Amino acid sequence: MAEENQKSSAVGTPSTKEECLEKGGEWIKHLILSGHFCALKTTDAGKSCSDDTQCQGDCIPSNQFAKAGDLSMGQCAEIYPIPVGCPTHIAKGKVVVVPCI
Repeated sequence: MAEENQKSSAVGTPSTKEECLEKGGEWIKHLILSGHFCALKTTDAGKSCSDDTQCQGDCIPSNQFAKAGDLSMGQCAEIYPIPVGCPTHIAKGKVVVVPCI
């Protein structure tokens, strides 16, 4: 979670509904934690990547069946943060699986 919070701060993710909507984001109720968060569209969606640091959001594996630890290339996500599901992303060329949210 700390990594996501650092990235949220770096990309300037709004913390209020008003700020979120002003930036064209979607104000989403978190399904597990109490409260809401802002999901913003990224401008580098679809760009090739091999690590999250190469994207405004997450680097998503190109292979939807990739498992944790697999070597993989990916594409930058369309939104950040990814609001629900069991998000996978790529760090240093390997697939990382995050607990389901």
